[in-house]
Amino acid sequence: MTDNYVGQGRDSEPVPLSAALSGHLFMAVLKAPVAFLLLWLATLLPAVGRIEASSLIVTIIVAYLIGEILTVAVERPFVIKARRPNPGGWNYALLGWWTTPVVGIFVGWLVLGNSAAAAMATFAALAVPATVEVVLSRPWQPGESREEFHQRYEQFKDTTKVTFADDVDEVKRRARDKARNDYYRKHPGEKPMGGEAGL
Repeated sequence: MTDNYVGQGRDSEPVPLSAALSGHLFMAVLKAPVAFLLLWLATLLPAVGRIEASSLIVTIIVAYLIGEILTVAVERPFVIKARRPNPGGWNYALLGWWTTPVVGIFVGWLVLGNSAAAAMATFAALAVPATVEVVLSRPWQPGESREEFHQRYEQFKDTTKVTFADDVDEVKRRARDKARNDYYRKHPGEKPMGGEAGL
């Protein structure tokens, strides 16, 4: 659909949904063990009660799957409008922050026995790692557009090329000299007058 493309050039290309979803799911894999541990600790509270570990695992997996898919969906309009993977702003940050924990309330309620305490425990277990992620990633700050990233990458390549140009030339020269000397050692009759080649 053309409304997914804003502007002209490289920035007109939206961030692929598959890339956004895979990124969110990767982070979910990292956060899930922490969420599971927190939810298991919550079952030690009398209000929540003892719950099978398998039920806790199912709750965490389902909550993250549904929550991250919904997060990508609610973030998509911001990404399209700003033409950058991380558009910034508090609306974008808060939606991405709270979508999965809120989903956890409903998943916890349904999977863990229609218990309000279990539902809120699921919310808290998901909210803690989500908060840590937000603090570290600061999604309210706009990130680079794809064009800005490309320009910075090209500048980095140019800078690296200039910085190491002399070293690269020296390595190439030594490699040529070594290859030439090795050849003349094997074929001494072809060695030019005036000493060993390359010296």
